[in-house]
Amino acid sequence: MAIIEWTDPAWQLYNSMMHRRFKLLYFYDETEDTVHIVDIWDTRMKPETLMKRIK
Repeated sequence: MAIIEWTDPAWQLYNSMMHRRFKLLYFYDETEDTVHIVDIWDTRMKPETLMKRIK
């Protein structure tokens, strides 16, 4: 698991490799004890595209 640099201090975005080409991007909300799925990322895409998708 890795932490992606994110400018919003309210939450940290984590990722988990689901398959060699896909990562699950999520964050954990401690106040609600909930995991929020942000995206399922195809690792063949450009990282700039990811930042546009999750903003």
